Amino acid sequence: MFDAVALAYQDYLTKTAGFAEPVPLEGWPKQVKTLPQVYEFIYKVRFETGPELLRVMLPTQRGLIESGDLKCALS
Repeated sequence: MFDAVALAYQDYLTKTAGFAEPVPLEGWPKQVKTLPQVYEFIYKVRFETGPELLRVMLPTQRGLIESGDLKCALS
């Protein structure tokens, strides 16, 4: 999923490079009118969404992991 987000964001960066006034990719997040590089963007996406994605994607596994049956929960 994160690879797909990175590819979509890279496509967006490619598109912005063709703007009459291209958006700079340096100085983010300190500079307001800049965009992050792909690796910076994905890091932030992973950091912000990771815990919630695990909670939503593994709701039935929570009890198994808490009970110590990690092998069953991960298979």
